[in-house]
Amino acid sequence: MPTNDVLHVLYEVRPQDWDDMSVTPVDMDAAAGAAKTLTLNFPAAPLYFGFRPVAAFDYRTLTTLGVLALYLYPAGNAANKVLLAEIDLEDAAEAGKQYMVKVANIPASGTSQGHAKAPVADCVPQDQLVAYIKTQAVGDSYLLGTFQPVLFMQYRAESPAGSPAWIDRTPASAGIASAT
Repeated sequence: MPTNDVLHVLYEVRPQDWDDMSVTPVDMDAAAGAAKTLTLNFPAAPLYFGFRPVAAFDYRTLTTLGVLALYLYPAGNAANKVLLAEIDLEDAAEAGKQYMVKVANIPASGTSQGHAKAPVADCVPQDQLVAYIKTQAVGDSYLLGTFQPVLFMQYRAESPAGSPAWIDRTPASAGIASAT
């Protein structure tokens, strides 16, 4: 990543953070469709998206290059999806490396709720970010490899009142008593 990026404000979505909470890697040649979904309970902006091979990629002989995409489903509605980023599942991708693309500030198409310019977040509670296999990878006789989607986000400060998925059950208290 470029050296002028501010990395200390990023949060990595871990494999167990996705809605299915599964750490099972995705097969490189999985069929097109939703691979992982993250329903947000906080306002945030996706900044980087990609994949981390768990087992190295080997197309044998490349027939169709796989493509992994990141979509925003506003309020969880797939009918209004916005393409935020996509990355090729490239041949010979090495296990233990991260292959990343920067999420576009303004998506090319979709609804008006696109990715806003930093530091304003475009995602609000109950939006979904979906790692989606846009094109299935195909090799001529075999295809090997598994991966985890990688997503780095930046949080936006917000009060619980602005987060409908946040239900505060803290009991009322008299506050902190003075020691004197």
